[in-house]
Formats: sequence, structure tokens, C-alpha cells
Amino acid sequence: MHATLSTQVSKKLLILVDVLISLKSVSVHWAKKLAKLAFSQGSKANKGSYGSLCCFWRVFYVALSMAGVLQPVMGWASCVAPNDVRERSGEYELVRLKQIYDGDTVELVDGRKVRFIGINTPETAKPDRPGEPLGKESTDTLKRLLEGHDSLLLKQGADRRDRYKRVLGHLFTLDGQNITEQLLVAGAGFQVVIPPNLWGVDCYLLAERSAAQAGRGVWGHPYHQVLPSSELAGLKGGFGRFSGEIERIASTKKLLWVDLKGGISLRFALVDAEYLQNERFKRLLRAAASDSVADLPVLQVRGWLLDRTNWGARMVEQVKNGQRKRWQVNVRHALQWDFVETRKISTETLQK
Repeated sequence: MHATLSTQVSKKLLILVDVLISLKSVSVHWAKKLAKLAFSQGSKANKGSYGSLCCFWRVFYVALSMAGVLQPVMGWASCVAPNDVRERSGEYELVRLKQIYDGDTVELVDGRKVRFIGINTPETAKPDRPGEPLGKESTDTLKRLLEGHDSLLLKQGADRRDRYKRVLGHLFTLDGQNITEQLLVAGAGFQVVIPPNLWGVDCYLLAERSAAQAGRGVWGHPYHQVLPSSELAGLKGGFGRFSGEIERIASTKKLLWVDLKGGISLRFALVDAEYLQNERFKRLLRAAASDSVADLPVLQVRGWLLDRTNWGARMVEQVKNGQRKRWQVNVRHALQWDFVETRKISTETLQK
């Protein structure tokens, strides 16, 4: 009953937001009141009702944007599929669900496998490898979200297939609810951003932030916390979040290489410059031009850790001799990385 009431209230709040947005001027006072009401309702919402949580947080962030507290995030409004079938055009395909593989992959009745865009969930156990913590729980969350939804809507990405020939896309219930958004709100996985599949990126960012702030799912589990690049014994292949001090930067006409202290190299391809360009990236380029990393803060990155020792005998020898780091992360979008803190003050500085 409570979840039903929450959904009804959230829909009324969304209607109110639409009315306010249609006005040319909105009182900051009323916008803040709306944000406070949405936050209050969102906090009370049934934790298993991720659709209600999504609605409340969407209203909360839109209201804060109108109040001038946050920059407007237009992608948040485009995160759901249109309710009106006539508005869906050819972007949305009606499909039927056959089975769920894990937290971010399903199979359709027509035999296609769909890998969700915008999220990576913990790995489940396979015959040749153990699962990761919360892998089963993320899969169970997806099963709950899709329970009773044999028919779904599929919106494919600009890049339609991955290297495993899976369809890359966004799935929606027939009433327009975005499955990836609800998974991120539940803390079932981390947002991933891989150009050119950028539809819904702002929406997914805010959905992830709501889970992070509440410590839900992966955000509250020790296994999924940020791993220092200096902890070589803890590094292993697969998706993760890593941080470290910058040891070296080098650039070529096509690439920017950033080595973190320990065992990780970051590869920025300049062909992706349009997705990387911001003040942080320019700071890296200036550091590469001056050949100095002295003033750069600690860097945090998320992505897939690739083991270079699988790349042939020559690379193995270079890693062994210390010429190359063992691990590599390919960075393709600004949302993959950030500067997270200033350098620690040295003991000598404190004693002065």
C-alpha cells in the first residue's frame, strides 16, 4: 500500500514540475519547497520500489536545478520512454524477454542477447571463475524489476553491438520505466560511459549519485570500494575503480599516457577528445607539455583493468623490466575519471 501511495505522490510531483517548467519564471522559494518535499517523500519510499525512488529523485534534482542550486540536467528528463506509442517512432522496438543472464545482460525470445548500456554490475559465478560479491544480488534485483514484464521496449545505442556480438541497448517496461536507471538507483552496479552510446548519460549519473549518497548496494560493500594503484597484490583484471598519484605523463600525436604510481597506466586516445575535453583534461595536456606532474592531484578512474602480460612475449619482457606497467585502463569519456584530492602535505611542511 505504501509503495502504491508513493508512486501516486511521485506522479503528482512530476506533473507539478511540468507545470513549473512551462512557466517562464519560477520562484526560487517554491522550487526549494518542491525539492524539500521530493527529498522527504523519496526518503520515505519503499526501498524495494525503485520506480518510486527514481521518480522522487528526478523531481528532487529538477527542483534544485530550477532553484539555481544545481546546473540544469536535461538528460534526466529524457531517461524514460514516451508513454504515447505514437511518440516512440522507430527508436523503440517491442521485444519479448526469454531469460536473464546476470545483472546487466538478458536474452530475448528472438535469440538476441542484450547488454545494457550505461551500467556494469558485479560478475556472477561461471564454470571457469568465481562470482564477485553482490553479483547474485544484482541479478536478483533485475529479476524483481522485470517480474511480470515479458514484453519490453528496446532502444539500441549508436554502436549497436559489442565485441561479443551482443546488442547494446536500453530496456524499458511498456509504461516507459528505464531498467538501467532503476538498477543504478538500487546500487546494483556502477555507471559506465562509452562513446558514442551517450543517450541518458546525465540521467544515469544522477541515478548513481542517489545510490552512492545512500550507500546502497555496491556503494556500501568493501569489495567494490576504490583500490589504490600502489596495492599491486590487489589488482586483477575486470571492472573496478582505482586511484593513485600521477607518476608520469607522456603524449604522442594520437595518445596521452598517464602512469599512476604502482601498476596502472591510463590510455587517453585523442580521437576521443570531444568526449574528454574539460579543464581537467587540459591540465593533463599542459602537464605533458611541461613534462611535470609535481602539482597534479591524486587521480581516480573507473574502467576495465587490462592485463598487458597477455599481449605477447615482448610486452611481458617490458613489464618484467619495469619499462611498462602491467595494467592498463582505456579512458574514453570525462565521466570516467576525476581529480579527487590535493597532494598530502609532507611531514617536513608540517614541521616548519
